[in-house]
Amino acid sequence: MASLIMDTFDYAAKLKAAGCSDALAEAHTRALAEVVVKHLVTQAEFGERDKALTRDITEINACLQRDIEQSRKELTLSIEQTREELKRDIEQLRADVSRDIEQTREELKRDIRESELRLEARLSETRVEMIKWMVGFGIAQTGLIVGLMAKFTHTI
Repeated sequence: MASLIMDTFDYAAKLKAAGCSDALAEAHTRALAEVVVKHLVTQAEFGERDKALTRDITEINACLQRDIEQSRKELTLSIEQTREELKRDIEQLRADVSRDIEQTREELKRDIRESELRLEARLSETRVEMIKWMVGFGIAQTGLIVGLMAKFTHTI
């Protein structure tokens, strides 16, 4: 238990000087001394409480450090897993895009070839039409020349 050096006589004298009766001053002095002694913390008790708090803080700190390290490991693992998933997704995306580009390239080649074939067919049709017109024009021209020659040969 704590010990306290308190001048109870001086305290009681001050209460009496303030107008308290001897009995009241003595009772008040004893009550105050009991309360003070009851709640007084000794140096040893304070040291024990300080050590207990220091030990608790150390334990909490160690626990927090373990938790932080565990969280760090879990986060590192999660980051690595996410990184690997992203790499796979990127590779899959590249393969898909390459395949789509190749399909588009083949479709374009096919469309170009079809257009070339249609163009060649139209050119052939146009050639045939031109030949028909040229032959027809040549026959008409020959007929005109023959007709003009016949007309001019009879008139001379």
